[in-house]
Amino acid sequence: MKKSFLLSATMFLAMLLSAFAVSAQDAVKWDSSVRMKSATEGEIVVTGTIEQGYHVYGFNQPEDGPVSTSIQMTATKGLEFTNKLTYSPKLVKMMDEMFGTEVTYWENKVTFTRKFRLKGAKTGKVTFSVTYMACNDASCQPPQTQTFEIDVK
Repeated sequence: MKKSFLLSATMFLAMLLSAFAVSAQDAVKWDSSVRMKSATEGEIVVTGTIEQGYHVYGFNQPEDGPVSTSIQMTATKGLEFTNKLTYSPKLVKMMDEMFGTEVTYWENKVTFTRKFRLKGAKTGKVTFSVTYMACNDASCQPPQTQTFEIDVK
């Protein structure tokens, strides 16, 4: 009886720890880079590679929907942004049964780009933060924020 209980308890604990380990994994891997177009102009590129079966929600989701992706970008003095943030590919739009509302999202990969100009400086730094929530057809990971400091030279 004791061996049976101990075996059951051990198996339950192993399953519980395994579930926590899976939920702790991040379904999105982020990478950032700078592409210089000239000595004073370039663009910041941040790419999210989304695990197969998951998606990341777009901007401006319905109030009763999932957490919207939000992005904050700031630059040091002497570096100015010359356009608004762009993204690719286009958002997918669908009725999400889990939230009971129409949502937009990216799957597989999303790239955010913003152009800049060095003005009176030879170098600079950009801080880029993306807050997002990754979901699959069965569940969602808690919202997360990834922050990057990108050196511009």
